[in-house]
Amino acid sequence: MSKVKSWVSNYAKRVGDKAYCDLCEENSNNEFSCVGGTTGSVLRHLKNVHNISNQQESNKTQSEESNENINEQSNAHNLELCDTEISTFTSTSSSTVPSRKRRRNNLTSERNDTTPCSPERTEIIHQAVAKMVALNQLPISFCSSAGFHYFMSIVEPNYKAIKEEALKKRLYALKTDIKEKLRSAQSVSCTSDCWSSLSQQSYITIGAHIIDTQWCPISFTLTTHELHERHTAENLTQQLENTFNEWEIDKKVVAVVTDNAKNIVNAVTSLSYIPEVCSSTCAAHSLQLCINNSLKTDTITEIIQKCSKLVGHFKHSNVAMNELHKKQEQLGYPKSSLLQYCKTRWNSIYTMLDRLFINRSVILSVLTDRSITTSDICRKLEITENQWCLIETLICLLKPFYVLTTVLCKENHSPVSMFETGF
Repeated sequence: MSKVKSWVSNYAKRVGDKAYCDLCEENSNNEFSCVGGTTGSVLRHLKNVHNISNQQESNKTQSEESNENINEQSNAHNLELCDTEISTFTSTSSSTVPSRKRRRNNLTSERNDTTPCSPERTEIIHQAVAKMVALNQLPISFCSSAGFHYFMSIVEPNYKAIKEEALKKRLYALKTDIKEKLRSAQSVSCTSDCWSSLSQQSYITIGAHIIDTQWCPISFTLTTHELHERHTAENLTQQLENTFNEWEIDKKVVAVVTDNAKNIVNAVTSLSYIPEVCSSTCAAHSLQLCINNSLKTDTITEIIQKCSKLVGHFKHSNVAMNELHKKQEQLGYPKSSLLQYCKTRWNSIYTMLDRLFINRSVILSVLTDRSITTSDICRKLEITENQWCLIETLICLLKPFYVLTTVLCKENHSPVSMFETGF
């Protein structure tokens, strides 16, 4: 016996385990699953989107209903004789009715998951993905990763992931929008910094800062690209000019804030359209240079090295670190790890000394425990009472500079009004 062909085939074509609606545009989400020849997803699509239903089924239903009415009339006397049995059956099975309704609701929610993603919602998701990639500086290949596909299968099951070329177009549209905001600004201040990655590749990052019509500060990262040439003032000047010209702000830049390196300072000075008085170095960076220079005494250097060595012991010993956390819990201290000093990280000396001094009793308890720390290691890591007193003094002296640096690094306000121009 030949298999009856479904009426759905009049509006959709099947390719393997997939079906495609002939009424939808090619660039819309018109792909549906038909594993084993099932047509449920396409049927719901035709009914919800195109308002097309199965007329044959409706006619069949009407004929069946008329036959049922005839049967009911002819067998009325039999139904009357069975009233008692029917009432008994109804009372015994009434408790199962709510569960059937709940099951029906669950099936309805599952069917809603197969509702196609409309072109309007698809475009909204495309725009949101492009903005996420731009804000978080993610690679374009992120949208083709397995994790992104799994996430979207939960959030929007029928969403077709954006292709790389389509993502590039929307990123370019975002760039155009940023250009319009920069073009509407009366003046633009920029920041620039050169840095190296973990693989020792050199990069330069240039940012722009404006104030909109609502007097709210807005910041944009204009570029982050690799530097293949030497970091001379001439090469850095060329990089700055290329970036300003690309974003069409070369006539609006009123200041460029940099660190105190001579090459970048000379590069900014070489820009003819920026007044020398408006080109300044970073106040927080200058402050850190002063702090580091004042700590270059033999006594303080010895204490910093000793504290760094003590932190390194706990960082490289899982046994000591686990015991540290146990002692913190026993003595009622908040659970926290020790912080290591890093030469290029601002305020890291203060944070290292402060965390050590807070956990002083806990550290001494771990070092004196011979089942955790040997006597030789304890002797090498021991900090004398006089050194602890000096650490406490250093913490009191460095804390105001820590607070000041934190204020200077905030992005929601401009700290330039806190200092004189010659700072």
